[in-house]
Amino acid sequence: PISMDESTMERSSEEDLAVPTCPLEQQIEEFDLANFMIEKEVIQEQDGLQAVEEGEASPNPKEKEKIPVVEEKNA
Repeated sequence: PISMDESTMERSSEEDLAVPTCPLEQQIEEFDLANFMIEKEVIQEQDGLQAVEEGEASPNPKEKEKIPVVEEKNA
C-alpha cells in the first residue's frame, strides 16, 4: 500500500485499457505474494514434519482440522 500507487490507480482506472503498466505491476505484486505464501507453506510443512518425527503434532495443521470432518461423514 504505497500512497503514490493509490493515486496512480485512481487516475489510471479509465486509462487501464490503454496503459497496461498498472495491471502489470499488480500482477508482479500478486506473483511475489503467491511465491511468499508458497514459501510460508513449505516452511510450515517442514516444521510440522519435524514435529511429527519428534511425536509432537500432526504434519499439517490444516489436515488436523479436516480429518475429524471426514470421520464424521464416514461414521
